[in-house]
Amino acid sequence: RFNNFNSAIAGIALLGYYNGLVGFCDILPTDAGADDDLSGYPRARTSILLADMRKRYPDSKLWKMEEARMHSFNRNLAGAIKILAANSDSNMKQIATINMFEMSLTAMFIHDHELCAKSWIQCAELSSWSPSLYKYLTGAAYLELYRDLRDSDPTTAETYKDKATEYIKAAPPLAGRQKVMAKQLPFDLYI
Repeated sequence: RFNNFNSAIAGIALLGYYNGLVGFCDILPTDAGADDDLSGYPRARTSILLADMRKRYPDSKLWKMEEARMHSFNRNLAGAIKILAANSDSNMKQIATINMFEMSLTAMFIHDHELCAKSWIQCAELSSWSPSLYKYLTGAAYLELYRDLRDSDPTTAETYKDKATEYIKAAPPLAGRQKVMAKQLPFDLYI
């Protein structure tokens, strides 16, 4: 409601919650009745909030990223990737990293394995948060490229197979380096 810092933080928190956390759950009500149910996704209200914030801060990378998340939630993954690709040149490393992480996930969801592999590699260059996760998911993307081409183009498929093997094998030795509250990250424990 207000054009100040507190309003911007409240807006980013609400959109982050609905487009990030709730957006990953596809068993919640998403129709018009969701506005009355706190477990649902208030599509109209979040769209109005995002439009207002984009008008207030037209050059802000955070709002553009939230717009991409909203496109993802609305099953427009190609539109989300287009926005995230145009939004990747931030001067703040944290925003660039989060944007690239979103790009990697969206590329994975749309099954663009080439973009997915490149994006996870860029995530590893931008952030040391979970190198094992980045390596493993890069390897998984190359594995899918290998599977797609093994019958139609065996030579190129072999190249992807080698890359997949390289990245997947590189992940376990990196596990356990990052800790949160003296505990290993969940993916590191898995791998």
